[in-house]
Amino acid sequence: MIKNLSEVPTITTKQLLSALANQLLVIYGGGGNLARLKLYRALAKLKSQGKIPKNLRILVIDKEPLTTGSFRGDLRQDLLDQLFTEKEVEAYLPQIDYLQANLKDPSAYRLIAEKIAELKEEHQLKRCVHYLAVWADLCPILIKNLGESGLLKEGFKVAIEKPCGNDEKSAKELIALLKKYCKDEQIFIIDHYLTKKQVQNILCARFGNGIYEPIWNHRHIDSMIIKAIESVDCKGRYDFPGLIKDMAGHLVQSQALLTMENPNSLDAEAISQEKVKVLKNTQIVLESVILGQFEGYKEEGHKLDCETLFVMELSINNARWKGTKFTILAMKAANGKATEAGIELLPNLPPFEDTKPNRLILDFHKDQLIQTLNVKVPEEHKTSSQPLVFDYPSAFDVPPADGYETILEAILKGDQSCFVRPDEVLEIWRILTPVLERLSYLNEGGNGHQCFPIHSYPQGISPDHAMELLKRAGAVA
Repeated sequence: MIKNLSEVPTITTKQLLSALANQLLVIYGGGGNLARLKLYRALAKLKSQGKIPKNLRILVIDKEPLTTGSFRGDLRQDLLDQLFTEKEVEAYLPQIDYLQANLKDPSAYRLIAEKIAELKEEHQLKRCVHYLAVWADLCPILIKNLGESGLLKEGFKVAIEKPCGNDEKSAKELIALLKKYCKDEQIFIIDHYLTKKQVQNILCARFGNGIYEPIWNHRHIDSMIIKAIESVDCKGRYDFPGLIKDMAGHLVQSQALLTMENPNSLDAEAISQEKVKVLKNTQIVLESVILGQFEGYKEEGHKLDCETLFVMELSINNARWKGTKFTILAMKAANGKATEAGIELLPNLPPFEDTKPNRLILDFHKDQLIQTLNVKVPEEHKTSSQPLVFDYPSAFDVPPADGYETILEAILKGDQSCFVRPDEVLEIWRILTPVLERLSYLNEGGNGHQCFPIHSYPQGISPDHAMELLKRAGAVA
C-alpha cells in the first residue's frame, strides 16, 4: 500500500523496459479512427523515447484485406506525415504484424488464437494485452469470443474504452461478461480524461496543500462548474451518440475527484473506493437540464438528431456538500476550446461584500492552476481580482504527452491508477440514466416521461452567449 508520494517508487528506463518486455499488444479494430489517430502515433512516440523494448510485439486486427507489408507501408507514410523521422519509423514498424479478421464472425477467433500462439512462440512472449479499439456494440461479442476461444485464461489483460455499453443495462451486461473471464486487476477501463495533468493533480492540490482542505466544503464553496468546450463540429461522425453520452461521463468522473473524501492511501483501489462513495450520493437535478444543437448539425448527415450542447446541475447529498451547486457543461461548435473546472467560494464578508468571490480554476487544456486574489488598486478606493497562475509546462521540464502515451504505458506496466473501476462506470450510468430516459431520439414517447426539448444555437459563439440566446427564447429560467 502506497501511503504517500514519497513511497511511490521511481522507475528507471531500464526497469520500465523490463516491465514492458515480452508482451504482445493486440489491437482489435486496428483500422478505426481511435487506432489510426491515437494509438499508432502514441506507440511510435513511446518507441522514439526509448520506452518500448524490442521484444514487445504489436498485432493489428481489422477487417480490411491487407498484409503485414501493406499495412506497414500505409502506416509508414502516415507517421512520416506526422513528422516522425525515417530512423524512428524504421525502428518501430518491424514490431508490428497485421491479421485480417471479421470480429463479428465466431470462426475468426480460431485464426486469431493461432496467430497469437505463433507470435508468442516465435518471440518468446509471456503476456498478452487485448486492446478493444472498437465501438461499444462490438465489445460484448469480442469478449465472449475471446473467452470461449481460450484467449482469456492466463497471462492477459483487457483494455476497453468508456463508456462501456450504451446505457446502464448494457453496461451491467458488459461488466458481468468481463468479470466472468477476468479478475479486477486484469480489466483496464479507459477514461482518457484521467490522464490530463491537472486532473491527475486534483488530489495533490486538494489534500497536499493545507490552505484548501479546511475550506473544501459547502460552508466555504458556493459552486463548482466543470466545462468541456470545443470549436469543432461533428462532421465525419455519422454515429455521433449525442454529447451527453460522448462527454458527460468524463465530467462526472472529474467531479468525483474534486468532491471525494481523503483516501487512506494513494493506491488506485483506495482512490476508487472514495470516488464510488461520492458517486453513490450524486444525482442530476432534472429541472436544470438544458440541451442545444448547433445550426447546421442536421445538414451534416448524422444518424441521430441529438444534442451538441448540454448544461445540467448535480447535487451531492452528504455532509460535506449538501447545498453546494455543481454544474457540468459541454458544447460543440463554440468560439474556442476550454476544458476546466472552476470552483467559486461564497461571497466575501462586509465591508468587502462587493468584491468578486475568490475562484480556483483547474485548466485541463492549458495545464494550469489559477487562483484569483482580490487586491487594492493603488491610489484608488477599489479592489481588483487578479490571478495567481501555476503553469505546468513552464514549471517542469517535461515534454507534453498525449493521453494515449500515458494510457498505453500504464496498461503495459499493469498500473491501474489512471483507469476506472467497473463499479464507477455503473454509478456514472446510474446518474445519467434519468436524463437519457428523457431524450426523444433514444425513447419514442419518452417512456412515460416528458422529453427535454433541444434548442438551436448559432455556430461560433461562446457558452455564455448561447445561454443568453436560450434564455431569450424561454429555454432558460
